[in-house]
This record gives sequence, C-alpha cells and structure tokens, in this order.
Amino acid sequence: MRPLFDNKAFIEWIGRQNPEGRYVFDSCQSCLIARYLKSRGIDKVWVEMTFVTINSKSSSLLPEGWNAVAMGKGHTYGKALERAQRLLA
Repeated sequence: MRPLFDNKAFIEWIGRQNPEGRYVFDSCQSCLIARYLKSRGIDKVWVEMTFVTINSKSSSLLPEGWNAVAMGKGHTYGKALERAQRLLA
C-alpha cells in the first residue's frame, strides 16, 4: 500500500469516486481530504488549510497542492480529479 500522503494514491482514490458526487469543502471532518484519509483507515481527522490533525494527537502538514485540489471551483469528485491530475501528476 502506498504512503498515506502520496499524490498518486490521492489521485487514484478521487478517480474511484462518483464524478458527480459532491463534497463540502469547508467541513474539517468531511471535506475531500478528510474523506480520503478516512478511506485509508484514519478514524478521527481534522483538516485545516495547511495541516491535518489525526486521531486528536499528531498534526502533519498537507502535501503541496492538496488544498488547491480540494478548494478549486466545483466541489465534485470529477472536478477535483481534473485539478489533481493537473496539479499533482
């Protein structure tokens, strides 16, 4: 399995989602990145603009470009995939 903060793993996960499905960008616990991390087995996630807190204990900086993928215009998985392929690939 790829590392948790791996661009390719993030892009592949987005690509497996319904392209018309929507996410709430400004929700620290159910935004695009939080949903990805939860799919990777992280139970408690709190995502901010530049960092993420995992299981209320450790914080990590988000990889460069991940927030831009999530916050861009159009909060659907299809639009996020387009941004991820352009910014992270």
